[in-house]
Amino acid sequence: MVIKKKAVDDFTDYADAYFANTVFTEERKSWYRRKDTGKVVGLWPGSTLRCLEELRSPLWEDFGYEYVGENEGEGKSANRMGWLGNGWSVNPLEEKETRLWYLYAQFVDKPRPEEKEQYKARPFSH
Repeated sequence: MVIKKKAVDDFTDYADAYFANTVFTEERKSWYRRKDTGKVVGLWPGSTLRCLEELRSPLWEDFGYEYVGENEGEGKSANRMGWLGNGWSVNPLEEKETRLWYLYAQFVDKPRPEEKEQYKARPFSH
């Protein structure tokens, strides 16, 4: 799993623009700045709380993935979808009453946790 170059470049541009308006870019020595470029590194461009919020809910589409299968090296072709098994869940095969549990209101969920109603009362990173 590696982060995509475009995501790194975009974040770098964002961070450079953020730090351009801070004391970290003043003409003085700082271990936060690279000696060769003078760019600020090693700091999150914003508050610690915002950093925690973002790290808690990453954008997985910004990453590239390479599957490493259990059968690699044994002369077998690894199928990255092998974890799906036979395609059936245990519940529908055994318990007819719970087949449509995912349609019940208490199980319908928003894709990003920070958008949930409970997090609007306090910072998402709490």
